[in-house]
Amino acid sequence: MPYRVEIIETSKKPTLVRRCTTPAAEIGACFLAELPRVLDVALARSAGIAGPPFIRYFAVTDDACDIEIGLPVAQAVDGDTSPGGTGVLAGELPAAAIARTIHVGDYARLGEAHEALRAWAVANGRTPSGAIQEHYVSDPSEGDDPAHWRTEVCLPMAR
Repeated sequence: MPYRVEIIETSKKPTLVRRCTTPAAEIGACFLAELPRVLDVALARSAGIAGPPFIRYFAVTDDACDIEIGLPVAQAVDGDTSPGGTGVLAGELPAAAIARTIHVGDYARLGEAHEALRAWAVANGRTPSGAIQEHYVSDPSEGDDPAHWRTEVCLPMAR
């Protein structure tokens, strides 16, 4: 799939997240298990949902992926880190210059969008500067046909 890449400037956004380490093959299951915890805290804190759910990839190896599963929220609120709590953390997506592309289709092919962003950065003399992100603009709950799923894939760039 050909990917069109654009640079956009984003502003800082508060988030609520769960940080996880999981095998790559289990990212989907991890997302489905953790996102409801994040949503529950956002609703309990009246944070207001300010965008689609996302995964931010901090490290990917053959054995495991260090990821953050979260939601941007309208206002910064405390997480739920008390003993016996959900482990949901308050965080933020920093203001950044972002190389962005849209992946349309099955999540199994999202790696192609990651590769396209990295190749674009090399070809355009840009330096990635942060964790790649997937923002799930649409998802399986909106229809079973993966051909219609839209994911915004973002890679922060050094300015």
